[in-house]
Amino acid sequence: MKWIVKMVKHDVVKLAVPLVVLATLFVMGLSAVTNHERVDFCQLENRFGNEYPEWEDSLWLSGEWQRQATDAVSDRLPFVKGVKSSFFWLRNGLLFAMQKRMYSFTDYYVNFRRDVFFYGDKEDFSLLYCAKPLSDKRQSIMQTMAGKINSEASGNPGVGFYLYYVTKDDDMRFDNGRVYDYFGQLCSLTNLPETHVDRLKVGDFCTFRRFFYRTDHHWQCFGSYQGYKDIFRLLGLDEQGERLNEPVADPDSTLGVPDDSPPVLANGEPRPVLVSRMYHGSKCNVTGTAGKFQCKMYAYQFNYSPMKITVDGKPSKYGNEDFYLHNKNVSEEFEISYGKMYGDDIGELVFSTGRSDRPNILVIGNSYDNPLLKLIAGHYNTLYSIDLRWYEKQKGNPFCMDDYIRRHNITTVLFVGSGTMYYSSDFLNF
Repeated sequence: MKWIVKMVKHDVVKLAVPLVVLATLFVMGLSAVTNHERVDFCQLENRFGNEYPEWEDSLWLSGEWQRQATDAVSDRLPFVKGVKSSFFWLRNGLLFAMQKRMYSFTDYYVNFRRDVFFYGDKEDFSLLYCAKPLSDKRQSIMQTMAGKINSEASGNPGVGFYLYYVTKDDDMRFDNGRVYDYFGQLCSLTNLPETHVDRLKVGDFCTFRRFFYRTDHHWQCFGSYQGYKDIFRLLGLDEQGERLNEPVADPDSTLGVPDDSPPVLANGEPRPVLVSRMYHGSKCNVTGTAGKFQCKMYAYQFNYSPMKITVDGKPSKYGNEDFYLHNKNVSEEFEISYGKMYGDDIGELVFSTGRSDRPNILVIGNSYDNPLLKLIAGHYNTLYSIDLRWYEKQKGNPFCMDDYIRRHNITTVLFVGSGTMYYSSDFLNF
């Protein structure tokens, strides 16, 4: 105790506290400045971390360089993701409790956070991204994307180019029926024949809620299987004598977890397997409410064609469907994610079936193609899957479609993705 009294008498504490604070801030700042790795905020804020800007005199003079550098440093401070996550969880839980008392959520959108809205009713609502017109920047990117597709198609006349568009919540408003026809805009900009383009047809909230998760921007198994059937016809696989891969029935109901309220199915429609009763997807992560909102995750069981899957020439597994279809562990139900179930976004994946009588296909997509790849691959000799966001990072060089088509004897190119793939600059590098 005496030494504490001495420190207080001689103002050591008063001096030490600010020094410790300054030293801590210095260490944290130094750590942030020297950390140049890209920070992934996707699960928390639906974005990547801000990058350090390249030097330009004009940026410095306008103050834009300093702003971008500050944002980059802020994203790299130690513990920043943990602190933000805790803040969002507390803040949004309270916000939801207040809004639930005030609104019925029926027939209009209630803004929650970061362009995420409630829609539905108090007990059976969905988290939606609110549709709005494309900005001038996004329209410009879509025009560039369409121009690149046109250029590749005209430069490879012996290759069939196809486009499949995943319509979702940010393409339409369910309260007033307003549709933002991004698919139509895209088609009007490309030179692809009408028979080479198609989209997931979502005309109302009931269909949307069936095709998509309540808490995630990705599609439920009902939506992805409809997408596979659409693409099967789009590519003319039925006319080529190929048979649709249909879900396998589970007569003993040994798969999945108990389902107290299974979905209503049409006559002959395959019964899905419930793999999680507490699925919480990207929209929960964006709003920091993974423990507040949950929904069911269903899956189909397929007998995939025998195939060899490789990443950079090395044998690889893609997705964990079999594990989750047989899972009975509650903790795994809570921890499951779309990527864990169907496979993560990877720069280049190769699926080889050994069907030498069949051609090769190149699929350019975002995460919406993850549940489709093994289904489509079964109809081809080799399927090459490219995610343009990650290809260069994985392979060490930019993706060149012309060269890739020639080297791998590609006869069909299929673009698969939601609107963000067609108006985001991350997908222009081909």
